[in-house]
Amino acid sequence: MKDKIIFLITITICIFFLIIGLHFKTLECRCISEVAEKEENISNLFSSAEIVVNLVNKERSYQNLEPVEYDQKLTNVATFKACDMASKNYFSHKDLDDRYIWFYIKKAGIKYENAGENLARHFGNDWLLAMKLFMDSEKHRDNILNKEYEKIGIGICKGYLVQLFTDNYEN
Repeated sequence: MKDKIIFLITITICIFFLIIGLHFKTLECRCISEVAEKEENISNLFSSAEIVVNLVNKERSYQNLEPVEYDQKLTNVATFKACDMASKNYFSHKDLDDRYIWFYIKKAGIKYENAGENLARHFGNDWLLAMKLFMDSEKHRDNILNKEYEKIGIGICKGYLVQLFTDNYEN
């Protein structure tokens, strides 16, 4: 059963990226299943993202801000970014093709006026530590506490964490 779930999730993510026209180069679609196997089961991976979202919303509540809503499209882009950094061994807001995350968000068909990105690595699965590091950084804290942001996507891959935020812009 676990193998079927991992396979279906992997295929879904691969199809998503193929549909939006991303060129994978060295990024392999099996990245998600490798993460899930390392986590021992797929539910841990998703509960980790849920924990991160809850920690973000807890910080927002301290400032009387509305919670951000988990968004699957943003999560797909965040996961792509996390796996891209892990597989190509870099850590930057700009990828090795000299593109920022905004390029991939737009490619995924996500409309926004305001967006933000937080990156972390080398924190293990210590989500409280990752959140502390974000909150200790002015720019990362500003993303977490930005009142314009209504959606969040979480990407986790081989020790990399990507948080993506957008407003709820509609044309």
